[in-house]
Amino acid sequence: MTEPNEQSADIVQRKSRLAVTSFVLGILALLSFGLLSLPCIICGHLASRKIKRCAVSGKRLVVASLVMGYLGVLLFVVAVYWSSTRPTYSLYTMPSGKTIKLIGLQKWHEVGEDNSIALLYQTDIDLNSKDELREEVEHIWQFLQVNAEQEGVTKARILAHSPAIGHFIKKRSGFGFVIEKQEDGTWKFDDDSQ
Repeated sequence: MTEPNEQSADIVQRKSRLAVTSFVLGILALLSFGLLSLPCIICGHLASRKIKRCAVSGKRLVVASLVMGYLGVLLFVVAVYWSSTRPTYSLYTMPSGKTIKLIGLQKWHEVGEDNSIALLYQTDIDLNSKDELREEVEHIWQFLQVNAEQEGVTKARILAHSPAIGHFIKKRSGFGFVIEKQEDGTWKFDDDSQ
């Protein structure tokens, strides 16, 4: 027959599996910047209820896991906010010394057409000011033309975008210019008169 002290020691040493699960999820929530915070918090609250009702231990684990779970939520909110407020461009200084807000430079593929190259950038010029915008694009074209020649493409696009509006869902407007290589080897903007 077991002594009463041994029997009560067995009861005290039994930890709530839910508390242990919640604690592990709490650690993972912090390591994953809050992605596992919700399961951690749910398991923590369920384990807390079970500990109050049953003769199992693990209250300290539950408290620690809930703290980690809620910290994980805070980390997640900060990470989402930080990623949504970062600029979507990188500053690039052209050989002329002028700096542009470069969003991307890539090959452009369209069905039935030769490959082209596209430069996307953010402009501070009002997109309705076509003459001022065209002047800026012509300056950028001096840089892009070298890339177009190196890539061997016959068409280039320069797409000017307004600054993005919004935090989580960003909206922006744009206006594009197309420059095509002529048979004589010169480049011409599509909107130029013949």
